[in-house]
Amino acid sequence: PTGVPEENVAAYYRRRAEHDVGLILSEGTAIDRPGARNDPGVPLFHGDQALTGWKQVIDGVHAAGGKMGPQIWHVGSVANMFNDWAPETGIEGPSG
Repeated sequence: PTGVPEENVAAYYRRRAEHDVGLILSEGTAIDRPGARNDPGVPLFHGDQALTGWKQVIDGVHAAGGKMGPQIWHVGSVANMFNDWAPETGIEGPSG
């Protein structure tokens, strides 16, 4: 709920890396833009706390011999459909 990956997330990805996978991509991670996520449970990929949490995840994957990259995410025009937990923002898209 905080958007910061904790030890359980690090353990989840580490277990996957232990089985000789080629590359692990994370779940969707929200960038630092208004309306980038449409659910408070979506992990963040910005800010000191979140990036420290992701470093813990990556360190565990690397220790198990794996490689990992983030799935960068922005929900675009669906950001405010069911959002009753964050201030309303304008719709962001490639055309402005």
